[in-house]
Amino acid sequence: MNPSIATRALYSLLLLLGSAQAQSRTIAIDAPPLPPAIRIDAGPVAGPIELRSLQLRTEIMSGMARTRVEMLFANPNDRVLEGELQFPLLAGQEIDGFALDIGGELREAVPVEKAKGKEVFEEVIRRRVDPALLETTAGENFRLRVYPLPAHGTRRVVVHYSERLDASKGRYRYRLALAHAKALPRFSLDVLVSSPSGAPLASLPDGAVIDLQARGNWYRGGIERDDFDQRGWVEITIPDRNAGSGAVAANVQRWRGESWLQFDAPVSVRHSMRRIPGQVGIVWDSSLSGRLRDHAAEFALLDAYFHAMGTGSVKLIEVRDVAEPARTFAITDGDWSALKSALQETRYDGASNLDGWQFDAGIKEILVFSDGLANYGARRESASVGNHAARIYPVLASASANRSLLRRIARAGAGPGRGALIDLVGDRQVAIDALLQDRTGVAALGADGDGELLVDEQAIAHGRLRITGRFRGELPARLEVKLVEPDGRLRAVAVAIGKDSAWSTDSAEIPLVARQWARMKIDRLDEDSTRNRAEICRLGLAFGLLTRETSLIVLDDVADYLSHDIEPPASLRARYDALRATNARSERERLDAHLQQIVREYSNKVAWWTRDFPKSREPHVLSMQTGNAEPEARAMRQETAAPRPAAASPPLPADAAPMELAAGAADSVMASASGKADDADKRVAAGSPDAVTPIRIGLKKWTPDAPYLARLREASADDLYPIYLDERADWINSSAYYLDAADLLFERRQATLALRVLSNLAEMDLENRAILRILGYRLLQAGKPELAVPLFEQVRDLAPFEPQSFRDLGLAYADIGEYQKAADALYEVARREWDGRFAEIGLIALTEMNALIAMHGGEIDVSRFDERLLRNLPVDLRVVLNWDADNSDMDLWVTDPNGERAYYGNRLTRQGGRMSADLTSGYGPEEFMLKSAIPGKYKVEANYYGNRQQLVSGSVTLRLALTSGFGTPKANAQSTILRLQDRQETVLVGEFEVGRHD
Repeated sequence: MNPSIATRALYSLLLLLGSAQAQSRTIAIDAPPLPPAIRIDAGPVAGPIELRSLQLRTEIMSGMARTRVEMLFANPNDRVLEGELQFPLLAGQEIDGFALDIGGELREAVPVEKAKGKEVFEEVIRRRVDPALLETTAGENFRLRVYPLPAHGTRRVVVHYSERLDASKGRYRYRLALAHAKALPRFSLDVLVSSPSGAPLASLPDGAVIDLQARGNWYRGGIERDDFDQRGWVEITIPDRNAGSGAVAANVQRWRGESWLQFDAPVSVRHSMRRIPGQVGIVWDSSLSGRLRDHAAEFALLDAYFHAMGTGSVKLIEVRDVAEPARTFAITDGDWSALKSALQETRYDGASNLDGWQFDAGIKEILVFSDGLANYGARRESASVGNHAARIYPVLASASANRSLLRRIARAGAGPGRGALIDLVGDRQVAIDALLQDRTGVAALGADGDGELLVDEQAIAHGRLRITGRFRGELPARLEVKLVEPDGRLRAVAVAIGKDSAWSTDSAEIPLVARQWARMKIDRLDEDSTRNRAEICRLGLAFGLLTRETSLIVLDDVADYLSHDIEPPASLRARYDALRATNARSERERLDAHLQQIVREYSNKVAWWTRDFPKSREPHVLSMQTGNAEPEARAMRQETAAPRPAAASPPLPADAAPMELAAGAADSVMASASGKADDADKRVAAGSPDAVTPIRIGLKKWTPDAPYLARLREASADDLYPIYLDERADWINSSAYYLDAADLLFERRQATLALRVLSNLAEMDLENRAILRILGYRLLQAGKPELAVPLFEQVRDLAPFEPQSFRDLGLAYADIGEYQKAADALYEVARREWDGRFAEIGLIALTEMNALIAMHGGEIDVSRFDERLLRNLPVDLRVVLNWDADNSDMDLWVTDPNGERAYYGNRLTRQGGRMSADLTSGYGPEEFMLKSAIPGKYKVEANYYGNRQQLVSGSVTLRLALTSGFGTPKANAQSTILRLQDRQETVLVGEFEVGRHD
């Protein structure tokens, strides 16, 4: 296996839900899934990786089960191998923990903030050490890299997973698949079951009974076998007391001084057919991911819905990157054929923007067909519901979905009776009944004491009453649940709490009931994840859960836990505390030291700006032809010593003309933008030149040669978009395809369709910050900064450990006139201490921040900024190069009219051109600045030296911004985006043509 690909694959370590569930649906009900295995990709070997031992431990309580699977794999080969753990699960099972043996010690993963997990993981793999990271994203897949598999050695892997159990004929049923390829040298099974309604029954695949010993309401037992050769199902069934027969009992676990209770019991649910309004609305998600929904199930639901309506009308709004105008369809005696035809003809394309649709006041009920994976728009997950007087039913027909957002949409409706999430992924008829009927619901929960109870409202639709609770003090003797019937009458259900049957544990492992309470709490908080981010993170860390804010991580060395301030597993705690005591250094001390360093560095940059350089035309013969190096004789000129810190530039008047920053300018394909010119003698900031040098900018247009482009280029304006759709199936996962097609649509002046096509990048790989950055840059070029800002905000949240996340966002804020936010974000780049591979990015951000302050000083509060860093540095020429591929080496070259090239080996030219430090393992930026330019032509090139990572769509996307008159009111900025193939090459990006001073 290619090490770089495998390393990046581990970065995508995800939950095994989507792929496992899809696989499990193809398996016969009595056929176990594929066995756990280590897949290797290393050519012919002496033998496959063997499963030597399988140890299983299961805890079951109140319709929930958590299983621990410990596997010992052996490598019979003569060399070290690398593999990927494949652990198929059944539908409804969810991985919530893992562990690896490191140095012979089984090390449990620990929870970590999601952003920190990414940061630590990426930092550690750059040192060629192998950590492991488990995180959840919308993709819902699972891969675990196992390395090293020592020659003739073994490796242990542990996986924890949880699941809800189905109940039928009065008993819960737990099934555990045994599907190993051959006899296991060692097998063990340990079972712990809470069963207040009677003894559970447990058996092996051969029918042998597993003896379970009682302790109050709890039962425990197990087996240990050598040469175990049974395949099939381990089955455990547990009696399920009927809630309708009287009080039901809650199971209790005590842990760390608190009591945790849970019960799950059948409850009689009453239904009554409801009256469907005569005027309804449908929101149909027609984004690219919409093609993956189960449309047959959606149409079956609509068949039943319109049959119940009879005669009426429907207003349809399709949502993609934007909400389209509403269309009206008539329904006559349940006939909705015209609407059905329109939906069947839908071409799914564009991002998912669930914000901004609006119906008129006559619409009293709305169905929203979507997976809830909102990824676009001014407020990606706010999901405006338009008319709040309507009853809203989100309809889900996709295995991969954001159920929390869909439940929030349902709660936002204010119609009578309130809507609910209709889940077609499970039992279709149950979902249809939930839409067409009013049914029993939970009105209130009551209990004495210091506790918090949570109810699973979705379970009521399936005839289950499922509640979890947390109590910090004394447990009450009973709870009371008030149910509300469809006719509005209340019904009480009593829940007895048996204190004497509680199972106490002092184990460091969090018990099942506590985990389930935390999971239900997080699900509730997820409905407003923006406001509840901190609480979701706290619960994820406290209970070791995967959430949108937390991941699970295993690190190789205790020093890695210490350096990144991650609480290690219990086995490393003593060593961690000892190292922490001897290596303590406050965050404040480190920030102060960094601030002093950035002040010194910026003072050096100011010193360069104040220095005079010769401006004569002196021919210079380039000794570098290939672009890789110049002779040592071209040693870098040292900049002069820094003067005393300069005073802050005085702000301009509030009515000063806005400056177009490079990040928001357009290239030659799209509409050009330039800074507005006011009277220079009134507007120029302190320290800027008295005269502005006339400069023309010319940028190279990107001309790709992909195989699909010939047909697209030959298409007429009317045929271009249909042909794009026709070709798309072969390029569905190619970011280059959408970029190229969008460029052609922009050229043909079809901006609306171009933006739709471009927005597909948001659909491709959720939480891929490289793709999101490219999309954000393209939207800025297209003059849509209001759409780019939410994307850059998402990138900041995904990667707050990268300074580019704040710099890109700051420049985008400036483009929408949010100057204070822009300055704050750029200052954040300067003040924080970053990884050493991001050299001088703080200086680049300070240059941009000070130019912004010079243009909009009256709108920016600089009181919290260090005054030693406030100095505008206006220049004739400024060039900035960024690229999307991390761990890549891209070089900016600028050749002046004398023939002298500024690059990483010649950072200070004879006429004073300054090149920033060389970045060989980051995203950039690299910056060239020239205060006073001699007349003539300046050539700008990008040299791609190479990369050490798997690239986005096989190429590096670079963005180069050229600005004349930077830091002055007459700034003229343009930018271009090019793609370089995965090979060393040099491209001419653009030119400056500098005239003579007036």
